[in-house]
Formats: sequence, structure tokens, C-alpha cells
Amino acid sequence: MTDHDEPRSLTPETRAEIEASLGQSLDEHPEILEALQAVIAATSQGDVDGVVDDHPLGIVEGVFQSILATEYGVLDPRVLASMPAPIRMLVATRAIEGQVDNGGWPAVFYNEAADLIDLAVEGYGLLGLVDHADLARRVQRHGWTEPGDDTPDDPAWEAFDDEWFGLPDAEESRTRYVRDHRQEFPA
Repeated sequence: MTDHDEPRSLTPETRAEIEASLGQSLDEHPEILEALQAVIAATSQGDVDGVVDDHPLGIVEGVFQSILATEYGVLDPRVLASMPAPIRMLVATRAIEGQVDNGGWPAVFYNEAADLIDLAVEGYGLLGLVDHADLARRVQRHGWTEPGDDTPDDPAWEAFDDEWFGLPDAEESRTRYVRDHRQEFPA
């Protein structure tokens, strides 16, 4: 970085897109926001490895943020489907998990993220997370009916959520994949 270069920062637009894909505010998770800021500062200076050592979430968050910042419309399933498999994996699995973590599997449907399930299933396969892929596929087949006066709440959603939250966290597998295949992601 030269003297006239300024470190990049998390733009309001990128922050909003990250929060939308995660289904939660970064203010509620200062550790993620701190990791993002460290990644941005370090990548501005070319020091990605130090961030990974200091912030375990840094590598995935940094790559994820970079994808969102550079690939306009990446959360649109049609746009995402045209991207390389590693990028589809990272974006779709993070987006689906953000929705599920924030409101259970029904959130995927009522926040209109269900079109990402096919790409997330593919992504879980790439990560070797067969149980995650299987559950996402079963949820997709189950489908969504808006609860209303004539429709009781579907007890299957609670079972899907319980099963999901009993699975290992996919972040470790994503981190390993991104670390081992860094060349497949934007700098």
C-alpha cells in the first residue's frame, strides 16, 4: 500500500447485503464485525494470513464480503448459478444458514431465499456435508404453506429445525475449504 492509498472499509451497501444474506445485524455480533474490519484492513495491506490466525471467522467472512462487494446481484439465484462452484457454495450455504439461524427453516421461505436451496445442497456436497445437503433437500421437498386461519402450524418445521441445529457447524468445513482452495476465490 502506498502513502496515498487509504485502507478499504466496509461500505454501508456491502454491510446491508451481508446482513441481508446472514439474516441478522452485524451490530448483534461484534465479533463478526470486528473480524470483517480486520480482514478489510489486512487485505488492504496484503496480510490475509495474519487475519486468519487472529480471527477464525476472518478467512470465510473476508472472502464472503469480497464476493458480495464485487459480484453485483450474487444473491440472485440466477446470477449465482452462473458463478463457479466454490463461490456458489460459499454464498448459498451462508445465505441459507443465516436465514435458518435467524428464524428456523420457515425463514428461508418467508424471506424468499428458498430459490437458493438447490445451490446450497450442491455446496454442502462440495464440503462433504451430506447430512446438511440431505436435510436441505427434504425441507425443500416438504415445501411451504403459509400458516393461516385454515392451516395449523406444521409440526415438521420444529423437527427440521431440531435436526438442523443438531448437525455440526458448517463454518469449519467452509473455512477449511476456502483455506485449501484460496485460488478459487476472489482476492
